[in-house]
Amino acid sequence: MKTLPLIAALVIAGLSIGILFFFPETVSILAFSGQTFYRGEIYRLFTFPFTHVDSGHLTENLLALAMTTFLAYEVGLRGGYFIFCFLGASFLIALSESPFFPTLLIAGASVGIVSILGFISIKGSNFIPKFLLIPILLLPLIIKYGLTVWERGFSFVSGAEFIFHFSGFVAGIVFFYSFKLLRKEKRILQGVKA
Repeated sequence: MKTLPLIAALVIAGLSIGILFFFPETVSILAFSGQTFYRGEIYRLFTFPFTHVDSGHLTENLLALAMTTFLAYEVGLRGGYFIFCFLGASFLIALSESPFFPTLLIAGASVGIVSILGFISIKGSNFIPKFLLIPILLLPLIIKYGLTVWERGFSFVSGAEFIFHFSGFVAGIVFFYSFKLLRKEKRILQGVKA
């Protein structure tokens, strides 16, 4: 269904807005960190993509989500892929990075959003060549972290944030090719049955 990415984005936005405005002091309770996850607070894996540090963080993520949803709609990204990229990359990146950054709190929808952008960067190559599209979609990420380093200097947290987001973008590309391979295998198996 072509409208499913829009519905998924509205649910993500609604949950994010609701958590920030109705439970503003919950970042320490709902954000993900490897340390708390390994202590048994597994629920954090499912709550951190909808938890934001402040209204500025939420606004950045909502604007990025709106832009990404529009692009997903334009390139014909199916809703199941949109949801899988958002949640799959969020879970995968949080779990794979937690041994390296166990005390760092992760909050926000941006890892899932950049994963969708990674997926779109390959899927959208039907319209714009990959050698142009990938840098164009990575540019906001590079500018954001360039400005962060310019304003605050390079720090452990800014470096880790860049790694998380870049890993999300790469995860989206890997998901695209994985789905493509699975569809090809499915067609081959259907041909064998016939």
